[in-house]
Amino acid sequence: MSAFNEQDVEGFLAALHSECRIDLIGGFDGVMGEGFKGEEGARRFYEEWFAAFETMHVAVERSLEAGERLVILHKLVGTGKGSGVPVELLGAAIYSFADDRISRAVFYYDRDEALEAAGLTNSA
Repeated sequence: MSAFNEQDVEGFLAALHSECRIDLIGGFDGVMGEGFKGEEGARRFYEEWFAAFETMHVAVERSLEAGERLVILHKLVGTGKGSGVPVELLGAAIYSFADDRISRAVFYYDRDEALEAAGLTNSA
């Protein structure tokens, strides 16, 4: 998470499989599109994401195992670039792995939707 909070695109890309896929579900997909593929797609995603914020910090609130996937419940706090509008988001991500790297990251705007997609109850 430190690479993300430091807006270190190269550091975050180092954790991704070369054929990774990033998918956005819910409120995100209407802003940035539904998905990004491979290293160049991931680079574009993170550069566009970071460009939207003047300040941003993401904290992991909880990690849950879902079979071979990892579910992260997170809190993002920041301010919009240019607007200065405060942003707070309680979201989730589901990570899949191949060769000890992230092969797929699915970001959810709604935590309950992520937990359901991972086969976990919304009581987590």
